[in-house]
Amino acid sequence: MGHAVTRSVLEVVQVSAHPTALPVKMSPLKANVSPPALLRRIWRCLTDAECLSIGRQISDSSLAMSSLSLPLSITQQLQGMSPSNRSQVLDMEMMPKLLRPRVGNGLCVFKCPEGYTLEEKPSGPECVECTDVCPKVCDSITIHFLKDSEELRGCTKIVGDLTLHIKGGMNVDKELTKNLGNVREITGILKVTSSHALLTLHFFRSLEIIGGNQGSSRYSLIVKDNENLEDLFQEQQTRRMVIQSGNISFVGNKRLCKEKINNFTNSVGAPPQDEQSRDSNGRGLPCK
Repeated sequence: MGHAVTRSVLEVVQVSAHPTALPVKMSPLKANVSPPALLRRIWRCLTDAECLSIGRQISDSSLAMSSLSLPLSITQQLQGMSPSNRSQVLDMEMMPKLLRPRVGNGLCVFKCPEGYTLEEKPSGPECVECTDVCPKVCDSITIHFLKDSEELRGCTKIVGDLTLHIKGGMNVDKELTKNLGNVREITGILKVTSSHALLTLHFFRSLEIIGGNQGSSRYSLIVKDNENLEDLFQEQQTRRMVIQSGNISFVGNKRLCKEKINNFTNSVGAPPQDEQSRDSNGRGLPCK
């Protein structure tokens, strides 16, 4: 017998693990709760197969796009996609998934809760509890404002380049730690340019891998014209950091002493910079 699970779109109800459990009628659902095709259903205990079959009722991707209340980032992602690719994204974002918490009954959910990641099991898509930080892959982005960094909250890997160009903001280090603190790998180039709001790069507390140059650039790390930057990554972090390809460039950082740069390049095994580039840093402080 299949393991019985149940889930309303709005709330979770504890149910018996036996498929013979009595039907459960849910409280009225808000009109804007997704997916609307299911709003007026009388909910009951479900087997795994019944949970996963709910998605068949939203098989028309064009109907789903017009009906479902999707996040802006997903809506933008869907634009311009072929019907088959669009359907795949909708399947990932809006189709039911099995959730088996350590305590309590199994659930049928449309989105994995915080602390769980989606895995494809033989029985179907399942939300699996993460043993540490949940893996999350995100796309290349340029951060001009602190609010932009919210798109990377929880991301552990960035595919492509990450560019910071932040000139102001409140609680900058705290906000960037919250939003970028889980990033472990950047497959492309890390650029920190004209980010006058930054004093350090300590908010990259988990960063271990910078993939490096792709295309015409010969650099993997570029730190340029940051007027107030005084320190780079935390020392214990640089010992485990790897720059896979490309050189590094530090230019025009008035408060970043050459000693800090040399310590970093020695830790990661990067080649030393040319003398002209080195001398353009640390001019605003009495460096050693």
